[in-house]
Amino acid sequence: MTTNTNNSNIQITISDASEKESISLNQLEWDFKQYRETVSYGGQPDTPMPSELSYDEQVESFKNATIENMQFYKDLPSPDDEPVASTQITPDEIIAKNINTVYCKITYLVQRPIIIKISFNRPKDIGNYELLSLYARAYQYVYGFFPTGNKYQVFGHALDEITFNGCSIIKILDDGSIACEYSFDS
Repeated sequence: MTTNTNNSNIQITISDASEKESISLNQLEWDFKQYRETVSYGGQPDTPMPSELSYDEQVESFKNATIENMQFYKDLPSPDDEPVASTQITPDEIIAKNINTVYCKITYLVQRPIIIKISFNRPKDIGNYELLSLYARAYQYVYGFFPTGNKYQVFGHALDEITFNGCSIIKILDDGSIACEYSFDS
């Protein structure tokens, strides 16, 4: 378990989801055919989150370190399988309010897929870029076990060799949580 206890009003705790939470979340539809486009390409999950910064400063640091390589648009679904239209995404757009927990489903480059739970000390609003930074934290948490026992059976690539490719599944749940999974290219 990792806890951020900086001077910010927001504190986070990162851990594995409980077995009960994992079973419940794995029953959701996790189909990339029904994805939400938050960023179209760019950004890497190895982007540092300096521990001396507050939570909000860490999110801003992540944004500043990755934004010039990001492209922001989302595809709008077409009812007749016609080509989809694209629209611009605002990186700081709030996508959910009063969120207590973010669940990050990790399946890429791990032989043991896992759901990582990121809890806040109080409910908060979550924006596009902030959610992506939380997913990056989840991958950093998973990769943090690699040199000390490879708990999740990580294989294939180092964290700095993968890049978000833009496909994501984001589910805003009724219990004040978000479940998400982002896709990568290596």
